[in-house]
Amino acid sequence: MMSPQEMCSACPGPSDKRLRLLLFALGTLYLLLALGLLLNEGLFSLIGVDFRVFFASAQIAWEEGFPKVYDLSTQEVVQQTLVAPYTSSRVGTMWFFYPPPFLLPFLPLVPLGIARGFLVWLLVNLLLFIGYLNRFLQATEGSERPLRSAHLASGPNERLLLISLALLSFPSFTNLLCGQVNVWLMVCVGEFQRNWGRNPFRSGLWMGGLLIKPQVLLLILPFLILSGEWKVLSGFSVVLVAIGVLSFMLLGPKGMEVWVTQFISHTGNEPSLHPQLMINFRMVGELLSIWLPEIAPELSAGLSIGVALLALLYAIRVNKRASEQREEMLLLLLAATTIASWHMHAHTALILLPPLLYHVLTGQISTRFFTLWTLLPPAVYFLCAAAISVLIGLGKDILPFPGFTYPALVLLALHNYLLIRKFWRNFAK
Repeated sequence: MMSPQEMCSACPGPSDKRLRLLLFALGTLYLLLALGLLLNEGLFSLIGVDFRVFFASAQIAWEEGFPKVYDLSTQEVVQQTLVAPYTSSRVGTMWFFYPPPFLLPFLPLVPLGIARGFLVWLLVNLLLFIGYLNRFLQATEGSERPLRSAHLASGPNERLLLISLALLSFPSFTNLLCGQVNVWLMVCVGEFQRNWGRNPFRSGLWMGGLLIKPQVLLLILPFLILSGEWKVLSGFSVVLVAIGVLSFMLLGPKGMEVWVTQFISHTGNEPSLHPQLMINFRMVGELLSIWLPEIAPELSAGLSIGVALLALLYAIRVNKRASEQREEMLLLLLAATTIASWHMHAHTALILLPPLLYHVLTGQISTRFFTLWTLLPPAVYFLCAAAISVLIGLGKDILPFPGFTYPALVLLALHNYLLIRKFWRNFAK
């Protein structure tokens, strides 16, 4: 019997010419969507919504000191004042939960103003995204590991096509649209992956960058502990201690107490977090609660815990059998993290790009799957948006879900496929 991967590989993929046309069409639709949102909502209501809280927090730290960053009343005043010239509607106040050192890169943007700062932030992230992925692909092509697939595995044209696919993926689009920080997480994952086998301590240092969003460490950190990867963990510990010391220096004892209390007391149910837009089983529970309010939360929690434990146990088993298969374990653990972690939006799926691209270059995942990962979520979004518009025009009832829920469901399904594929291959051996 053929495995799902073999069946997928056997299917002919789109020609390069047709794929480029599809990518051009997708890029055009993204631009039209962003323009429509800009005209209807203005800036920093949806476009730049996350950059709004980063910039507001940097301005508060600049003018009133870092402890005030974690004061919600201060955030409300500053955020409303900043966005008033750019949108006619009152925006919901967002909290800043990140450790204070991660706010430092935003401080140089404060003198520019929020609009120019957002433009600079977009350009920096775009250049970093393209430049880093080009470097990562070149390094992977030139590594000593034998590439198992010649298709889309070498040369500048092939790299450009893969980078274009990555850039126009739904996670990348939403990351840029919201002004998020996940390009930096992607770089940290890529460098962690590249250094894991040859320089574990340096790998751990890069892993420390993932503390920007600790939910990303849900499975990789316990895996490293249970596998006894002490050199990696020592590098990670250096970054962890450095962030703790720097946080204490920036906040002081009272500020640290406020931040830690706020972080611990935060239930994850703030309306601004929009769980119905996430790509995890929590989102499934949120949707099912409309019809099954009694069991939906328990069902989503049970599925999340089950997937997390299954993936962790499988990765430990593979590591004991063949510890050199690090890239395989990393993709497995990160895919399971996006499914099981309690706070995981589509833009955070950028952390999957380095191990995904490695698997494409080595032929372990078909180009067709990566193309689907890029094209299918936005295709579903635009089709659903068109269908919803028609139904509203006809006066018909529609499901009470935001438009971005539908591509999030597609990403959830694709990430589940990655797990099922891994388990299938293991049992088929």
